[in-house]
Amino acid sequence: MAGVDQWASIHQDLLNQITKRFYSYEEYLQFRFVCKQWNFNLPQNPSGNKVPWLLLPIDTAAAKRSSKKPKIHEGTISKLTERRTRILEEEEIYYLTMPELQNNKICGSCHGWLIIVLIYEGTIQMLNPFTKVCVDLPPISTLPNVIDIHGDKCTLNFEDRVDTLDTISMHKMNVVWKVITNSAPNNDRYNDFMAVIIYGRGIKLAFYKPNNPRWIKFPTNHRSIVDVIFFQEKIYAVGYDFQIYEFDTKEKLEPVRRIYEGTPRHGYEPLIFHYKYLIGCDDGRL
Repeated sequence: MAGVDQWASIHQDLLNQITKRFYSYEEYLQFRFVCKQWNFNLPQNPSGNKVPWLLLPIDTAAAKRSSKKPKIHEGTISKLTERRTRILEEEEIYYLTMPELQNNKICGSCHGWLIIVLIYEGTIQMLNPFTKVCVDLPPISTLPNVIDIHGDKCTLNFEDRVDTLDTISMHKMNVVWKVITNSAPNNDRYNDFMAVIIYGRGIKLAFYKPNNPRWIKFPTNHRSIVDVIFFQEKIYAVGYDFQIYEFDTKEKLEPVRRIYEGTPRHGYEPLIFHYKYLIGCDDGRL
């Protein structure tokens, strides 16, 4: 029994180091349930998710093509495990009932959390698909292009004009294209992270810092942003015109901006819209 007690009182730092070696949420759960003390000391949601997950509507062609009949487990979703060969070997599809996504828009997924927009309410939420914990981000009505709200009417800056709409129309027209966060919400303090949003007709950027009730405009005249990432404690964004923007948020309240000139690939046609993506590599290259 003395040996068991020693394992139960293992130092928290060592427990945390062990959990970083798990590649699936299922393994993490099994580890928590080894003893009551571990279950008490470890959060319900691990501090990151190394394994890619694919979210598919049930009636998609990809789901129908699954040659292997899945075992149905209520409340779980397919686990994609990482091997030394970096091949995703699990082919089973598991089903997770998520009524929270009904008639709402998914605009991002970061560190194991889904980011959804509730159109009619105008709210932006982070949802943990396993624990069902929700964390509110500032709503659409606090985006920088919203000039004023009076009753059920809202005045919105459309870049080329200013117009007044009812709030539901504003929620639909003030499109949220993408939201990212620099970390998962802490289980004790759900507002200890930073978020960046691509929004609106001008496809611009705004950011959220802890305890701020509004989205804050980036101090640039950028527009037509097609992708944004957190990388090495900075924010990088790329525009339709191949401009790459760098923002440093460590030392000042407002981001410090630097612009790089991107190079179009061979055969690029400027009149055709091309999606562009930024990827941060392990060796520090962008």
